[in-house]
Amino acid sequence: MPKLWELAKANDAAAITALITGGASPNADDQAQLPSKRSALHTAAAADFTECVAALLAGGADPNIRSLSQRTPLHVAAACSAVVAARALLAAGADAQAKDEAGSTPLNSARGDEMKELLRAEEPPEPEQEERGEGAGGAAGGGGGGADVAAEAEEVPSRAAAEAEEEGRKAAFRALAESGDPGGSFPAGSSLSF
Repeated sequence: MPKLWELAKANDAAAITALITGGASPNADDQAQLPSKRSALHTAAAADFTECVAALLAGGADPNIRSLSQRTPLHVAAACSAVVAARALLAAGADAQAKDEAGSTPLNSARGDEMKELLRAEEPPEPEQEERGEGAGGAAGGGGGGADVAAEAEEVPSRAAAEAEEEGRKAAFRALAESGDPGGSFPAGSSLSF
């Protein structure tokens, strides 16, 4: 029986879906290319095989799965300038700030202006420089710690909202994988697009 990474290399999304439906886990070591532990998602992302990427994500592939060198599928997509795959990975929750064993992020590995632009858009905003004086938590400001904690708490989305968003993403990827759309676009009405 072929391994998922072999099917991803062959760009066979239908066979990937069938193997996952039959019980294969896209995150299991026995489905990875050895000795690198490069998963099927790494393989599909590197080649920009969007149907395979969608099938794997719909089947539960972890967008942040790590190879032996701690590289994620987004690292590989960035290094190969696989922009469409990178967009799909980011939509599925790939961490654009993930570091490999050398401390490199996907942006450090990125090839091509379009890929670099995509990943720069995912960088966290520069923290604003707080003035360190009276009225900003200094001696005259009384600390203000309680207000700061409350403001930070409001910025963190609730766990339920995050889980609902993740379920929506998975449903969109499943719909894409089932549609067999060779263009790699989401069904009409979906809020996600490649």
